[in-house]
Amino acid sequence: MFLGGPEEIVASAAVAPDSVEQVQKVMRIANTFKIPIYPISPGKNLGYGGSAPNLSGSVVLDLKRMNRVLEENDRNHYALVEPGVRSSLQDVPDTSKWAVLTTPRSWNWTHTR
Repeated sequence: MFLGGPEEIVASAAVAPDSVEQVQKVMRIANTFKIPIYPISPGKNLGYGGSAPNLSGSVVLDLKRMNRVLEENDRNHYALVEPGVRSSLQDVPDTSKWAVLTTPRSWNWTHTR
């Protein structure tokens, strides 16, 4: 496959919502017009094969702006995060009371007390 070749896979658009409501609007429009969606978020996106869509005409749904920590539960030792939260601790407000279990970069991170 060569850049510009007939078999080159090209996205038709990219969107970067920052809320659940915006994602829902994108999905409604895509469903109405039968447009394929290719979601990506910070990281390697290895579950999908990478950050480039595998079907021409897809809309890339980039979730990097959805980067909020929604809940930190000290009692049960978990954090509920949006898909744009990176594996570094820069997005977590107060981690001083947590020990960190590191994982390979293609995984997410985990905290324990």
